[in-house]
Amino acid sequence: MSTLGELTNSFKPVETKDFQVFYNYYSVFFETRKYPRFYQSILEMSQYVNVPLYFWGIIDDCLVVVHKRHIHVPVFYLIWPPISRENNHSKEMGIIELFRNNGCHTRMSEEDMMVFGISKDEVNKNKYNYEFVYLANELKEMPGGKWKNIRYKVNKFKSLIEKGDVRVEYLREMNYEVFLKCKLIYDIWLKEKRKMSIHSAHKVLQGCPKDIENLITIIYNRDGGIVAWGASECVSVAKIVQTTRFRNYQDDIFIDPSTMIHYYECLYWIDVFPGKDVLCNFGSGVFPDLIEHKKRLKPVINLQLWDLKVDKRVDKKNWDFACVSWKKEKRLKKGFIF
Repeated sequence: MSTLGELTNSFKPVETKDFQVFYNYYSVFFETRKYPRFYQSILEMSQYVNVPLYFWGIIDDCLVVVHKRHIHVPVFYLIWPPISRENNHSKEMGIIELFRNNGCHTRMSEEDMMVFGISKDEVNKNKYNYEFVYLANELKEMPGGKWKNIRYKVNKFKSLIEKGDVRVEYLREMNYEVFLKCKLIYDIWLKEKRKMSIHSAHKVLQGCPKDIENLITIIYNRDGGIVAWGASECVSVAKIVQTTRFRNYQDDIFIDPSTMIHYYECLYWIDVFPGKDVLCNFGSGVFPDLIEHKKRLKPVINLQLWDLKVDKRVDKKNWDFACVSWKKEKRLKKGFIF
């Protein structure tokens, strides 16, 4: 049986420069799935560049991405099923079993389970492990009572735009000046929320390749200060991941700027893909206030995720040797001697 070290010998941390490899495989993935997954975002996974948590490699022409960290016990699993270039699901399932034999589960949606013929008896459900997915097109008209509150906020916000009190800007690249402004809002957010471990996509946005399909949406006040900003990424045709959203708690010009970031992100991507249903994944809810915020945005589905059952846990020795070859290569390039 292959060990984790052997299976992941060629694996390396996810970085934005590798985006095109991922996008090519994602196009095949969405031939048999409808909903995007939050951790398909290259921006999201590559944030942890100093201490990598997400690693990728190609096994038997399949893209495989794993999550590796230590939380009291070794944690190691496939964040979504392997993706074959030929949509060869038996080949993908074979790779799932290779990792499963080492105690590694694969995280799956019900769409994945249907693809592989896996029943709910073969998976474990975590009731908190679901992602909020939105149909962006619904925000174009917002008809009926369901949208009453959001429609009211949008109309009020548009009146502020007419008065010149706020403006919305879209950027496909983040220059250094905008980076510093976004970092300031991030720092204010951290201080307000007292959650110092939260990461932010602004750390990698500045150095992104120009061709990566990311969008920065910013709301400015009259004086040019940032009220709120968000980042999103198009991972395939009409499949969007909304990775980052921060508001300035020191600016109370508008009561709910985060909802406006969501609204204008959706409008932007609708225009990019006219005539298509644009689906946006805003991830799961880590904190109660965030869960409530995401519910108020009217998701079209709460995408429940399941973990394929395993017979044993990943042992520490096996975990230690997984996804480590890249470190040696990095040191060799720097001329380090072992």
